[in-house]
Amino acid sequence: MFGLGLRTGLGLTICGVWTQTREAQVQGDGSAATAMLGLPGFVLLAVSEVEGELEQAVETTAVEEFCRGCGVAAVAHGRRPVRVRDLPAAGRAVTLIWVKRVWRCAEPRCVKRTWTETSEAIRARASLTERARAEACRRVGEEGHDVAAVAVEYGVGWGTVMRAVRDHGRPLVDDPARLGSVTAIGVDETAFLAATSRHHTEFVTGIVDLTDRPDRPARLLDVIEGRAERLCLTGFLPGRGPGGTASPSPR
Repeated sequence: MFGLGLRTGLGLTICGVWTQTREAQVQGDGSAATAMLGLPGFVLLAVSEVEGELEQAVETTAVEEFCRGCGVAAVAHGRRPVRVRDLPAAGRAVTLIWVKRVWRCAEPRCVKRTWTETSEAIRARASLTERARAEACRRVGEEGHDVAAVAVEYGVGWGTVMRAVRDHGRPLVDDPARLGSVTAIGVDETAFLAATSRHHTEFVTGIVDLTDRPDRPARLLDVIEGRAERLCLTGFLPGRGPGGTASPSPR
């Protein structure tokens, strides 16, 4: 076990035990280590390896805060370590241990009392940093990696990665600009659920961009419930009305 004791810009000594190794291999707010962390607004305090994974203690660069209720300058009220997964490093899963500052309003009549600092890089009660969530979405959506495989690599559950894919992927799917260069589409009709005594065979139709581009292969645009013969596909050809043509996929 190792204890992390550091002097911060607030003149506080932070003490605690957060990893299972005997001592940290790297300590301090050195610019080189912080640059390798690459998380804006944070500095790296310590790094340790635990059972093949990395644990990185970090803190924000904030040195002052004001009450969100009355606006009076806040005073330090301690620290609270929060664990969150980050991007893997050198093939190893990474856990950030954010030593969050707890602030207290100095005005006795203020009802705000205490609060912890926040950061856009790490959502409240998040399991992954925002940059890790965005990269997980890119890995699944752009590179076609399996959600379960990405979850194992990041050290989180399948649902955590799938939520990141939905949150970061939906704006990309809804962006009309993604269809701006589509000139030819194909359809791939697939039996999604076999018929049972309660329902007929259910189909889904994949809409594929077949635009001839030497720098990019065919890409899946959407998956729609139902059979291809019942779908209106002209919406996937921007600027084209009923004259837009959908060519059947050879599969």
